[in-house]
Amino acid sequence: NSDDLSWYDNIKTDDKIENKNDIMTQALIKTLEILDPDKQMTTDSEYYKHITWGNWHSLTIQHPMAVVPILNQLLKLKFGPWKWQGTAGTMNASFYKETDDSHFKSFVGPSWRFVIDFSDIDKATMVLPAGNSGNPYSEHFFDFNEMWQKGDRWQVPITYNEVKKRAVSSLVLEAKK
Repeated sequence: NSDDLSWYDNIKTDDKIENKNDIMTQALIKTLEILDPDKQMTTDSEYYKHITWGNWHSLTIQHPMAVVPILNQLLKLKFGPWKWQGTAGTMNASFYKETDDSHFKSFVGPSWRFVIDFSDIDKATMVLPAGNSGNPYSEHFFDFNEMWQKGDRWQVPITYNEVKKRAVSSLVLEAKK
């Protein structure tokens, strides 16, 4: 039964057993409090143009060492925030926490996009959110970010011959004899 009261009851309230309409009303009120904190309830569409998913949801990328303030300052280990999209139920799955100013900050999301067509694996594409290197001094520390934000990817060779053909350099490690 979709109107089963126990399904809708807010266990944080002791004095009432909420029903579907109570919960929907509470959700609407909370949404309006977040989106219209000044309680203007205007019909002026200009006022509501700032109410977009990206204006309320953001993403910041930071290196694990960014929590050390002096390292973050010296090495620029934190990037963003950017407007962000996605929800727990989408391909671009992102999970959010509410911030003090009633915005939502993504704290978990996809870290790698990789697409492969098994009929031609050398046409595989990928992108990382920051760069190919975790070393802040590397030119590849943050070189994928713009591509990642746009939803673009770069082609990655997979087979030995294609990798060898496209290689720009190589490093051979040999054990001491």
